[in-house]
Amino acid sequence: MSPTARCSGSSSPPCSRSRVSPGAESSGLPRFGLAYGVVVWIGLAVVVMPIWLSVGGFPMAPPLPNVDVGSLLGHAAYGVVLGITYGFHGR
Repeated sequence: MSPTARCSGSSSPPCSRSRVSPGAESSGLPRFGLAYGVVVWIGLAVVVMPIWLSVGGFPMAPPLPNVDVGSLLGHAAYGVVLGITYGFHGR
């Protein structure tokens, strides 16, 4: 079935959803990826990583909270790329 095909009542097996153009469903995914990257940065890099490293006895553990703009930009860029890639590969 082509990506733009629509389901009809007589199709067998019944179609669960109709697909539209490839870019229409994934237009908001880079924003969700950006949000994902920021949430991961806040939860893991800012809070969990400094605690984990200090409990593990790492002598150069970062301070708590570990707020670093370079790390935020890296996580945000990763999230955007992840969202775009997810949009190309479908769900």
